[in-house]
Amino acid sequence: KEREEQILRRGLSFTIEFPDEVIVGYQIKDQTEPIKCDPVDEQLRQKYKCDPIPYNVKVGRHQISLIRADAEKMKKEKPETISEHFAAFWKDVTNFFKGEKKEEGTIIVLFNPWLKESPVYMKDDNERREYVMEQSGRQYYGNIPHNARHEGTNQGVGSMSWAYHQFDSDVLDAVVLLLDTAQSDYDLSNPIWVSRHLTNVLSATTDRNVNGVLHVKWPGAGATDPYKDGSSPTSWTGSRMIFSQWLKDKQSVKYGQCWVFAGILTSALRTLGIPSRSLTTFRSAHDTRSESDAVNEYDHIIHYQTSTESIWNFHVWVDAWMSRSDLEAGLVGWNAVDATPQESSSLDGEMTMGPAD
Repeated sequence: KEREEQILRRGLSFTIEFPDEVIVGYQIKDQTEPIKCDPVDEQLRQKYKCDPIPYNVKVGRHQISLIRADAEKMKKEKPETISEHFAAFWKDVTNFFKGEKKEEGTIIVLFNPWLKESPVYMKDDNERREYVMEQSGRQYYGNIPHNARHEGTNQGVGSMSWAYHQFDSDVLDAVVLLLDTAQSDYDLSNPIWVSRHLTNVLSATTDRNVNGVLHVKWPGAGATDPYKDGSSPTSWTGSRMIFSQWLKDKQSVKYGQCWVFAGILTSALRTLGIPSRSLTTFRSAHDTRSESDAVNEYDHIIHYQTSTESIWNFHVWVDAWMSRSDLEAGLVGWNAVDATPQESSSLDGEMTMGPAD
């Protein structure tokens, strides 16, 4: 469906059209100082090219104000050309506040993986097409026995198609709404914190001021019709229906497991312009921190007698491409993020995971 608000990537200039108005700049509420716009031609035909949105602007929905000038006054003054009038207007910083500012609604700001200055810049065009623009992919699952004792009839690797729908209007609106629930100390101009926030709010276990998108359910052996109050995880083939249902009801959707969480997380990241991919590991060990260990660390041993450690047939999570400004300089690459709720993070006590390089 057609949207009234502009969707803009950071670092790109854009054009606006306003009849019978002289627009000299714009300002994003609580995010920027006034930013310059110039006329496309000398006839004041109300089409303007505006300078790019800076890289420190948070992704998500923002109020935008346009700065107007007195058209008649500008025409009467010398020099004669409109472009010089604009240059004179911007030469004196006090002119920022002489223009009339009027809120014109909202814009949605996204990351930009096409520009080198971006923290999600991906150099290879083929990879950008696959990990940002591609709207479908495959999720892999299966059971690979590691010795004869574990061999059985349920073996092998399979795959299913998954539609990401990252350009769908409902998916965009849902993801932007979820960004509004981020903690105040989360820097949403940085893909590190955006991806971490999404691993929390895509699950119904979130403690943010919102119902998370998806309930997880692993029914016990022999359970009869365990998904009767919702949908089986195997029934989903894409992200749009899940996000649309959540957006409509504002209630957590039932149910999902790891590949479904990976699918909607990949969708959310690509929607915002963060390159991402789902990936599967087989015979996936789920280790937990030792409560008896003084340093409370992982021991890399699976203790089958505990209820918290096990080896799963497979697990699906997501890689997100970004630069890690919080780690050593120049570190850029894939980072693991996981929205499947498994255990609380030692960093903040929440069901969050990643990014981990």
